[in-house]
Amino acid sequence: MKGKNIVSSILGLLMAAAIAVFIPTGAARADGMGILGLLTCSKTGPGYTWGFFSKSPVTCVYNGVDGPQTYNGYSGIAIGVDLEIERQWTMVYAVFGRGSINPGGLAGYYIGGKASVTIGVGPSLQAGLVGVGAGFELVPLGGGFQVGGGFTGGLAWVNLIWPAAAAAVVPPPPPPPPPVQARTFIVFFNFDKSNLTEAGKKIVDSAAAVAKDNVPTRIQVNGYTDAAGTKQYNLALSRRRAETVRAALVADGVAPGRISTAAFGKENQRVPTPDGVREPQNRRVEILIGP
Repeated sequence: MKGKNIVSSILGLLMAAAIAVFIPTGAARADGMGILGLLTCSKTGPGYTWGFFSKSPVTCVYNGVDGPQTYNGYSGIAIGVDLEIERQWTMVYAVFGRGSINPGGLAGYYIGGKASVTIGVGPSLQAGLVGVGAGFELVPLGGGFQVGGGFTGGLAWVNLIWPAAAAAVVPPPPPPPPPVQARTFIVFFNFDKSNLTEAGKKIVDSAAAVAKDNVPTRIQVNGYTDAAGTKQYNLALSRRRAETVRAALVADGVAPGRISTAAFGKENQRVPTPDGVREPQNRRVEILIGP
């Protein structure tokens, strides 16, 4: 079978080359249509025959104006008699048309006449195929070549299909970033002070780095005092502490619009104490960073 495939290919190529010499591309007819190129169609697999209708897969390679182009498709008898068992089939057509052939321009249905008698290896005679709405005609260059047995006769058809462009592979969207884990940084202050200590400044710097690495995030700055002093005084002191930390965050590159501040005075103590007790753990600002 491999040897027959080679013979079929060689004969088909020789036929196309020989006829191309005698009928140059661009030859015009009286109706203004000229030869744009050559189309070689070959059967590529087993087909189906229902007596008066047949269908076989084909591959057709066009070479000429705007070529090369390769089409898949089908060929067979639409109305007639098909009593052949074709092992191989090759036909070379001259493509008649006007102008150019855009990629995929030959796609469509073509109909015409066909007659063949085959015993082993033999010719396949076919009349010209007229494109249905395609503006092109396929005119066989001499007889085709086939391997098989039997005979056919009737209205032949060819359907050329332009391979659909492979759908662009769209990579899946990247996974969403993991949710930002809420972080709390605590800055401690000296008694009755609102300025940052060296240790406090380092904590603010760490908080700013986390805030800048996780955008957008919510940044809440809450100020507190211990229980020593009046309620009004401590509320003002806690506000000053919160504003000090906010200014330090902004100086470290955190956008001001992302920072909210609140002052609680001596409420919400970290270490519960009686009123009037000085407790260092309660003199603080809490920086809350979270989603």
